[in-house]
Amino acid sequence: MTKVCINCKIEKDIVNFRKRKDNKDGFRNDCKLCQKKRDASLYSKNRESRRAQQSEYYNLNVQAILEQKSKYGKENPDKVNAISMKKYASKMQRMPSWLTKEQIGNIQKFYTKAKILSKKSGINFEVDHIVPLQGKNVSGLHVPWNLQILTEVENIKKGNRI
Repeated sequence: MTKVCINCKIEKDIVNFRKRKDNKDGFRNDCKLCQKKRDASLYSKNRESRRAQQSEYYNLNVQAILEQKSKYGKENPDKVNAISMKKYASKMQRMPSWLTKEQIGNIQKFYTKAKILSKKSGINFEVDHIVPLQGKNVSGLHVPWNLQILTEVENIKKGNRI
């Protein structure tokens, strides 16, 4: 099935158009390439004004934004820890770029499971790297198969060793 883009006037295969439920054929009238060009030009024209608006909003609402971040951090320590560790591992070049979204989700599940175990038992559980990210002889990666859940005491005893 093909369709003609209303902007570039070129007949293209239907896979080159985004879906739109309220159109008769169920697809937008402009192709993905034309949309991309339009969006890029709009973004470049409005970049400075948008930055100014964001900066102004932040300055007017600093306290509320910080309170919201603090509240989120207290309610979701597992997610905050997972994000922090991902940033740290990326900075140390220990987070491989070839990880799939599913594998990254599995990493998040370790932190969630540690939080649940800590709540249920009253003992602090932590996510540990089996092979440390900064070992003396070997360095591990921040990947699901290099993670384990240990109690805080066990993790401190283990230290930066295998």
